[in-house]
Amino acid sequence: MLDVFEALEDLQGEWSARDPRESWVALSGGPRGEHFVVEVVVGGRKCGAFVDIGSTRNFISRDCVDRLCLKDWVQRLSRPVASTLANKERMMVEDYVKDVVCTFYYPGGEINHKIPFLVSDELPFDMLLGMYYLEVAKPQFDWDKKVLKHELPSRRTVRLAKYKASRLIDSHGCLCASAFYNYYKQNQEEGMYLVYVSAKGEAIKTPLEIETIVAKYPDLFEPSGVVDKEVVHTIEIIPGSKTPKGRIYRMAPAELDELRRQLKELTEKGWIRPSTFPFGSPVLFVPKKGGTLRKCIDYRGLNAITVKNAAPLPRIDDLLDRVQGCKYYTKINLKSGYHQIAIRPEDQHKTAFQTRYGLYEFVVMPFGLCNAPGTFQHSMNRIFHDYLDKFVVVYLDDILIFSRTVEEHAQHVDKVLSILRQHKYKINAEKCEFGPTRILYLGHEVSADGIRPKDAKVASIRDWPRPQPVTEVRSFSGM
Repeated sequence: MLDVFEALEDLQGEWSARDPRESWVALSGGPRGEHFVVEVVVGGRKCGAFVDIGSTRNFISRDCVDRLCLKDWVQRLSRPVASTLANKERMMVEDYVKDVVCTFYYPGGEINHKIPFLVSDELPFDMLLGMYYLEVAKPQFDWDKKVLKHELPSRRTVRLAKYKASRLIDSHGCLCASAFYNYYKQNQEEGMYLVYVSAKGEAIKTPLEIETIVAKYPDLFEPSGVVDKEVVHTIEIIPGSKTPKGRIYRMAPAELDELRRQLKELTEKGWIRPSTFPFGSPVLFVPKKGGTLRKCIDYRGLNAITVKNAAPLPRIDDLLDRVQGCKYYTKINLKSGYHQIAIRPEDQHKTAFQTRYGLYEFVVMPFGLCNAPGTFQHSMNRIFHDYLDKFVVVYLDDILIFSRTVEEHAQHVDKVLSILRQHKYKINAEKCEFGPTRILYLGHEVSADGIRPKDAKVASIRDWPRPQPVTEVRSFSGM
């Protein structure tokens, strides 16, 4: 791992005339896509690093420090340092972070660098990599494609991943909401406008009647800890079974950072606690699509000796049959759904898992237990029993409300939200949609026109090239 050493503790004021953003300010009038912005992953979380040969030092914004959970690493400089910007304003820097393990990805691998940063409250983007980093790392600049390259010890040159939020193509681009938000935060444009595009006749925003109902339940969107509910998860062990003993899996530095962050977060929420159980399941990480890490606990040993629950999950085609003929829909997703159900106290020790930082056990139901889906579905069926298939269907933590008129839909949404409040469930606002006439549910597009599979699901079949030679025809037909 490359260690970019810089003694920031004793930083003096002789560089105070240096502008850490002057070259960014000078270029800010040009297209954003012309700049070098590389993707950096710290503890499983992504951010964008602006590479600037006109800046002496490395900077990180205060917002990025908070987002990367580095607040505990922040240290105070021996004295505040002032920097004069290109617009003659002064920027004060008082804090720094040392030895931040930054992961740069390239096709087929990754590079890890330890980098120190000065913490700025005014930096208009996540990170700025200046000459203190560039002179040590010695990356190569591809000026035509605006990408950064790095030479591996094998002498092979690889291209570092660009930050997605900066991948704009001239004046035309297509960004998802999260990428647009990152782009908005990282730029200081004189004007920025957001245009909504919708299908002809489709409602652009939530109907006022539905908005009024949702506004009555702000408490449903608040985070929660451990709440007592009627349904708890039980773990019955097959009599005579031997408790499996797991082991600690080896992890990369970035995975260990993410593990420590998640352990702290789950402990603060009251969802896990230290355990003294003599056995524990192992923990591992799997990468998600965006490059972040998903923590998984390998409960295969525990599941093998658990009495299986026969509670079935509903058939998706049966659920979709119930919603046909309706015009208005609302999709509600429960936030960390499994974690909203507690484990029976006498069974909590059975969920113990081993980490480098100690043994922990779950107080709430974790992912990976063989009977967890059945327990969760039973809980949903129990609270919505009187209304299932009438105007609501539920598949695990995905709830769909369907109605023929907007007035009727407002009543149905009110009833469902009231039930969720009564039973102390919390919902995930980012994954909810209230009142559209067309919605995506369980991989299918649902509307008054009918139900059809999501385009991405059938694209591989629809776009399959027509077989031409005899050999291709035989291959296509399985001969």
